[in-house]
Amino acid sequence: MFMANGFPSHRPVRVSRIGITIFALTAGFTMGAYATEPSIAAGQPGIGGAETSPGLSLCATEETVVFSCRTVGKKAKLLSLCGSKVLDEKTGYIQYRFGQPGNVELEFPKEKQNTQSAFRYSRYTRPLATYLELQFSLGGYQYSIREDYNAEETPPVKEASIEVSRSADDDSAAQSVTLRCRQPVMGSLMTLEGVVPRSD
Repeated sequence: MFMANGFPSHRPVRVSRIGITIFALTAGFTMGAYATEPSIAAGQPGIGGAETSPGLSLCATEETVVFSCRTVGKKAKLLSLCGSKVLDEKTGYIQYRFGQPGNVELEFPKEKQNTQSAFRYSRYTRPLATYLELQFSLGGYQYSIREDYNAEETPPVKEASIEVSRSADDDSAAQSVTLRCRQPVMGSLMTLEGVVPRSD
């Protein structure tokens, strides 16, 4: 089941807007020494390049902020993709973290070995538009982080979000919860081009 913030909780909660009650369990733990890092410009118009902002990352000072944002809503949380300073398809690590500084509710993967293979990356581009997505699976749920830019609209639209849904082999796969990110975001998913395996 999902909490009001849209993520699995150990307590049953009814999510009336999608008409289901989903039960799940995620490990909560505390991590320290979190700070922000300069943002990573992706070299693509409209994608990434946000200014560093205090409290906008769950990454440690010795890590690179690959992507990070604060969710929309009264109980806003941070969503961060943190990586080692040296990161490519065979070297370093990348981890997804969700929560608040000093109270990380979810970290994936827990270990820092062979992390790149735990994610799948996709990119669709056309003139004036770029759509990026990073996916991973955990505990029967599919997590999809998206970063979109569309200059075909006036004014241009920049959006980022995370969707949590049942894995594809579950009968309730169509049910999902989406959390939107406040703009601007730090970094860009495009940083993972060539680092994380592409989706089939």
